[in-house]
Amino acid sequence: MTGIEQAIRAAGSHTKLAAQVGVHVVNVGMWQRLGYVSSRNSAAVARVTGVPVIALERPGKPRARILAYLTKHGDTTGADLTRALKLPNTTVRQQLANFVRQGVVTKIKILHAAGASSPQHVYRMVEQPMRKTTNGESSS
Repeated sequence: MTGIEQAIRAAGSHTKLAAQVGVHVVNVGMWQRLGYVSSRNSAAVARVTGVPVIALERPGKPRARILAYLTKHGDTTGADLTRALKLPNTTVRQQLANFVRQGVVTKIKILHAAGASSPQHVYRMVEQPMRKTTNGESSS
């Protein structure tokens, strides 16, 4: 089952998911056909359904690769991501800024790491809050 299928199931239907995210039901159907959620909406879908954003992203794209790396390795600097994923520094910085803005990733300042001339930042995945299901039970 794909991440978007999990999200539809968690929301109860295409229509309910569309209403919760604030998009037209046609968008939800398109996401289901594609097998992933647009990057503009993946954080919102994750927030309302509890499905991890990494499960909703298009596989192989820089966004998904960065999220997968952060999920697997934990706290990471932008430079480490650039090196490990062999992505341009600007791509990594832009995606990290988007993730921070969407509330998917937290940016933590480390004052003057060993050998650094200026403060360094570490990025960390935000924990997904537990959400209540329709029958009142908690789910992750």
